[in-house]
Amino acid sequence: MQEITQVFSLILNLERASILFYNQNNSASFCANLYELTPNQHSQGYELSFSDYPKYFQALESEKCMVVYDAKQDPKTTEFTETYLTPLLISSMLDVPIHLKGEIKGVICI
Repeated sequence: MQEITQVFSLILNLERASILFYNQNNSASFCANLYELTPNQHSQGYELSFSDYPKYFQALESEKCMVVYDAKQDPKTTEFTETYLTPLLISSMLDVPIHLKGEIKGVICI
């Protein structure tokens, strides 16, 4: 996974790329790998609770690919403004659900 997130960042010139997987009862997702371009480092372990970001996780269920140009204004992602978008200077998001046997098991975030 480290290679995947790093290649996304380098080829697309992105500051961050991550892969998250849903827990067994689909109540949270955990970061399996986050690559940050500027410090050139990988990390993992942060968790997103579905109850904290219900609009985002509902949108992932209904979209093949979530393209968000203005993440602070889009209803699907405004829940991230205080904790994620503003502190990390993120303005846009491209999130692609990972499907296995018809169910979402995670998401690639670039």
